[in-house]
Amino acid sequence: MKSMTGYGLSKISADGLTIEVEIRSWNHKGLDIQFRLPDSCNSMEQELRTLIADTAMRGKIICSIHLKGTFPGRKMLFNEDFIRELITHFKKIAEENKIQPVISISDLKEIPGALEVEEEIDETLLKKITDVLKNSFESWDSARIQEGKKMESAINLLLEELEKAVDAVSSRRKPAVEELRTRLSKRLCELIEAHKTKFEANRLEAEVAMLAEKMDIEEEIVRLKSHILTMKKLIESDKNKSIGQEIGFILQEALREVNTIGSKCQDLEITQAVIHSKTAIDRMRELNANVV
Repeated sequence: MKSMTGYGLSKISADGLTIEVEIRSWNHKGLDIQFRLPDSCNSMEQELRTLIADTAMRGKIICSIHLKGTFPGRKMLFNEDFIRELITHFKKIAEENKIQPVISISDLKEIPGALEVEEEIDETLLKKITDVLKNSFESWDSARIQEGKKMESAINLLLEELEKAVDAVSSRRKPAVEELRTRLSKRLCELIEAHKTKFEANRLEAEVAMLAEKMDIEEEIVRLKSHILTMKKLIESDKNKSIGQEIGFILQEALREVNTIGSKCQDLEITQAVIHSKTAIDRMRELNANVV
C-alpha cells in the first residue's frame, strides 16, 4: 500500500551551478502530473511523465527542476538598444517632473524584454540532471511507501474493530430474532384478545414467522464477513498495486450492508454494534482517500 502524499528533494552543487529537483504529490481522484521545467529541459518531459506514471497510478504530482547559477551553455543577452531607449525615457520623465532619476541594473533586468537567457544543455549536464532526478524520485517514492505503511497499519486496526462489531452482531442475531418472535406473538395475542377476534394458532405463528424472517440479518452478516476477508487479501497483495479504488468500492458495499442491518433490526446491542461498524468504516474511507 502506497500513499498518494509524498515529497522528494535532491540537489547537487558544483562549478558554480546548483541542480535542484523537487517532486511533491497529494491525493487526487485520477492521475494528474504537472511539470515546471526550464525551457532547455522540456525535451525530458515525456521521459519524466512515463517514469512517474509507472509508479504513481493516482494522485496529483508536481515535478520541478531548477538550474541555479552558470554553466557553459547558459548565456544572458541584454537588449542594449531597448535598454538605452528605456533609460532615455526615464531621464526625460525625471526632468519633466524635476526628480532625480535612480536607475539600476537590477531595475532594468526585471523589465520584460530587457534580458533574455539562452540555455543549451549538453550530454554531461543532462546526465547530472537525470541523476539528481532519480535521487529525488527515490526519496519521493520512499516517503509514499512509509506513509502507506502507517495507513495500512491504521486500516488493519479498523478492520479488526469492524470484524469484532460484525461478530457481536452475528452472536446476537439468533437471540434477537427469538426475542422479536416472542414480542410479536405476545403483541398479536394482546390485540386479538382486546378486539375479541378469533385467530387460528397456526396462522398466528405463520404471521409471526414471516415478520421475523423479514427482519433477519443473516445474509447481511455473511456479505459483511466476505467484504472484510476480501479487504484483508487485497491489502496483503502486491504492495505496488493500485488498490485505493477497490478498497473504496468494498467499503461502500460494507456500509450498505451495515445500514441495512441497522434498518432491519432494532435490538439495542445490535444497534450499538452497527454504530461501531459505521464509525470504523467512515474512518477507513477517510484514510483510503489517500491510498494509491
